[in-house]
Amino acid sequence: MVYILIYLLCILFIELFILFDINSNIKSVLHLSREAFKIIVSKELTDEEKEKLVRNSSLEIFKTTLLFITKVMLVFLVLFVVYKVLLISFSLSEDRFIEVSFFLHTIVSLTVMGVLYSWLRSVVIRRL
Repeated sequence: MVYILIYLLCILFIELFILFDINSNIKSVLHLSREAFKIIVSKELTDEEKEKLVRNSSLEIFKTTLLFITKVMLVFLVLFVVYKVLLISFSLSEDRFIEVSFFLHTIVSLTVMGVLYSWLRSVVIRRL
């Protein structure tokens, strides 16, 4: 029973990650960082122009990073609430749940299951 609940939490994590579009936030931060670096190494811009542009880029990077962190915290909050509800609903021991979560075969099977679930999800969505 514990394994099924762990797998469900894994699927929920993947779905929340997709729902909150966290991947695009990561790409945005990386893109903005690259752009800021290009500004810094630019030979065509004066120091004053670089300073102004980098300041604006820093603000955008900060906003995007803050949004990313907020989304990740929200995902973990939802997972934590669901985790606690499952423990209470199924009268499970928290120690046992955590112990099983750190078994090597659990980690490997969660990784494989997560990859397979993501792949199957993308195949199904492409066909719709």
